[in-house]
Amino acid sequence: MLAGLLLAARNICQAWDFARSLKGDDAALDVAVEKGKKDYSGFELPGRTCGVIGLGAIGVEVANAVQALGMRCWATIRRSPCSAPGSCPPRAAGPVAR
Repeated sequence: MLAGLLLAARNICQAWDFARSLKGDDAALDVAVEKGKKDYSGFELPGRTCGVIGLGAIGVEVANAVQALGMRCWATIRRSPCSAPGSCPPRAAGPVAR
């Protein structure tokens, strides 16, 4: 999940294709890279919001990781265990505290 988040935020796949398509000597490559790298800057993750469905073992790890990246994290949790079908209380959603 985190790898996909970083790949999408920084346009890594598109930049990789751009870099592989470059041809020429060192001077020509330097000029082409400097002209083209602005197109693949992407966006910064700090301050963005990530939603996590469920705070089990994996959800907690994801929530901790995105908070370490400076992101806000909202998650859904079940208030109490379900004992019978149809008896589940509504799920609560809210910010995850550090």
